[in-house]
Amino acid sequence: MGKTAAENMDRLNAIVQRATEWETRSGASFEGDKTAFIHFTRNSRQSADEPISVKGEEVRPTASVKILGLITDARLPYREHTALLQRRGYRRPWR
Repeated sequence: MGKTAAENMDRLNAIVQRATEWETRSGASFEGDKTAFIHFTRNSRQSADEPISVKGEEVRPTASVKILGLITDARLPYREHTALLQRRGYRRPWR
């Protein structure tokens, strides 16, 4: 969390750095293609489109991210998740 998108990007890059250092020490493995991040902001003009680098792979911010089955979008109304649940609700499981 920060006052500007640039400040948030600096913090994200520091988090990625610490995570990759922990990865090396612990034997864990991160995959850049499975990494995602999203900017939450009250002012869409302050949002950044800059990528972060995870193990040499460029990761750009997305409009929505799925975390533990919940689809979260940048504006936080959960429209995408609600639409998914509605589609599932209209399916007939016995067919």
